[in-house]
Amino acid sequence: MYVTSLRLRDIRIIQSCDIEFDKGVTVFVGDNGQGKTSILESIYWTSHAKSFRHVNVEDIIRKNCDSAKINIEITDDLRPQDIDITLNRIGRDNVLVNGQKLRKNSDLLDTLRVSIFTPDDLDIIKGSSALRREVLDDNLFQISKKYIAASKDYSRSLKQKNAYLKSDDFDKVVIEVLNNSLVVSGSVIIKSRLAALNNFRKVLQDAYDHISGENSQILIRYISKIFSNDHGEDKDPNEDISNEELQAVFLSKIEEYSSIEYRRGHSIIGPHRDDLAIFIHGRDSRTQASQGEQRSMALALKMAFHRLVTQKTGDNPILLLDDVFSELDLGRTHRLVECLPAAQTFVTTATDIPVSLKVRETFNVSAGVVTKSKIS
Repeated sequence: MYVTSLRLRDIRIIQSCDIEFDKGVTVFVGDNGQGKTSILESIYWTSHAKSFRHVNVEDIIRKNCDSAKINIEITDDLRPQDIDITLNRIGRDNVLVNGQKLRKNSDLLDTLRVSIFTPDDLDIIKGSSALRREVLDDNLFQISKKYIAASKDYSRSLKQKNAYLKSDDFDKVVIEVLNNSLVVSGSVIIKSRLAALNNFRKVLQDAYDHISGENSQILIRYISKIFSNDHGEDKDPNEDISNEELQAVFLSKIEEYSSIEYRRGHSIIGPHRDDLAIFIHGRDSRTQASQGEQRSMALALKMAFHRLVTQKTGDNPILLLDDVFSELDLGRTHRLVECLPAAQTFVTTATDIPVSLKVRETFNVSAGVVTKSKIS
């Protein structure tokens, strides 16, 4: 699948923009704050129905406008498709695929898959566990509808339980109902994550070795209090654990921590608190790796997940690289370019375009105006 055209109206500082694309690598060049990232943000929105910048809809809509529009045309060379989105300050957004309104925005992932690399992703390794969970979840959303449904159910039950733990009305029966709901949906999430990591390890090893330029020993572990031993120490889960066994272990651990959850007023056991621990030559990459190793691992993690989505779906996601090269040295830049997947790729940069990047077309972006330029 690849994008053939993009039309934007009143997106951030972009008043109007109509662009046609071909396969290969497209680069948007311009100073910071000129609208380059807004173009990638719009492409990402047509797949994920949200911004990778973690902002509200009203932040996307141009100042003094009530709405904004994103229209994207895509094709697999056999069947062209059209995604049309209207973002509104007041009221619900309107999403149409081939002229038909979607029942759920998450169904966009069936139409267009997109992977994104940003400078913020370089903090995935040393940052909070929430960043690593988000990367894991975003990619599993592109692979499994079952995972999307379980995540929605889990988030709803978790919100209800946390609100109830903070209230003055405590009823053990209500807590048991909410715990059972969390265990059912949470077990689906954990099983899906474990299965993905089982297929992921070799891919991550290869990606890291290529980007770092080294032959390294990589270990990735799934960390969860659900599987901790009697002393609270992390224990590797049995990746072949049955759903029934997992639910029993999960519920038992919730009951073990129930008094602590009640005192704190929120749930502390479950996939919403789990983490990925990645080791390089036996060293924890979060606390013991160099900055260069952390950056290589962050890029490898994102690249490996991109490959995993491709393997599982048979669809090579469109790749967005938002000003990533400015944060890398020449060696890592060259090696990242070498291992880019054979997918349509959109790149933004405020600096020179890497020499090794095989660019199909470039556009200049200035004050929200996009113009096509010639490759010298």
